[in-house]
Amino acid sequence: MLKNASWEVKKGERAGLVGVNGAGKTTQLQVVTGALLPDSGEVIRARQQMKIALLHQEFDVEPSRTVREELMSAFSDQLDIMKRQEAVQKGLEECGDDMDKMGKLLDELNELTSKAVDLDVNLLDKKVDIVMGEIGLNPETDSDRLVASYSGGWQMRYVDRIDHLV
Repeated sequence: MLKNASWEVKKGERAGLVGVNGAGKTTQLQVVTGALLPDSGEVIRARQQMKIALLHQEFDVEPSRTVREELMSAFSDQLDIMKRQEAVQKGLEECGDDMDKMGKLLDELNELTSKAVDLDVNLLDKKVDIVMGEIGLNPETDSDRLVASYSGGWQMRYVDRIDHLV
């Protein structure tokens, strides 16, 4: 809880708020921007319509996924190929004596296999392990952690690093 705090940013200045995870940085900035009302005290602005900019910690991650699932989602082309290969293989098992259907499915499977080789689909788990190491995670201990268990700041850091690595 923040008590008896005051701070001032003068015209032309820019300010950043730094602190440990969970210290209330985002909450304090939401009070300053007017997104939240303070429990007590007031926010005084030099002008009613003055501009206050805030970098939000919102990005395209799914908090209910594990870290491995989230990192795997960055390889959507490879995942799409793998899913389609599974569907085609299931179709082959179910096509019975329909030789036309079997021929079409085999042709598609051959094309998918070629794409899978080009995109190193068989190395996907290894690639994710490498990315995890590059962003400071341990594949053995962090793979099954939920994305939601990381603070917004950490999630933003990982998304930024992943965008540059993948």
